[in-house]
Amino acid sequence: MSELLRVVIVVVGVAAALAVAGLSRRSAGRRGMPIEVSGLLEGPGVVIFTKDDCATCVEMLDRLAPVGLPIRQVRAEEEPDELAVRSVTAVPLTVIQDGTGRPRAQFRGLASVGALRRAARRAR
Repeated sequence: MSELLRVVIVVVGVAAALAVAGLSRRSAGRRGMPIEVSGLLEGPGVVIFTKDDCATCVEMLDRLAPVGLPIRQVRAEEEPDELAVRSVTAVPLTVIQDGTGRPRAQFRGLASVGALRRAARRAR
């Protein structure tokens, strides 16, 4: 096999691996496995897990205001068992649920207002 062909095969292989890793990170890393939030909120709405000393949590709460759904904030300091039972390890974690209580979208960290509004429309 020529040296050029080997280089091309390696480059194509690396590019394919990076593409697969990027897609995997994009779909799982940002949203992750949906957190079960049943029992925390009735009907369509937003459940957000926060900590009192988290500036990002405050900003996320501000971004949720124009979404137009009821918001249930679960504070780590007030309800540590809720975070533990639901395996919440990082905040803010925001889950938008539909009228049946099923998670429809999940966001770790900050999400854009546009993404939140789109998720809210799907949940209604």
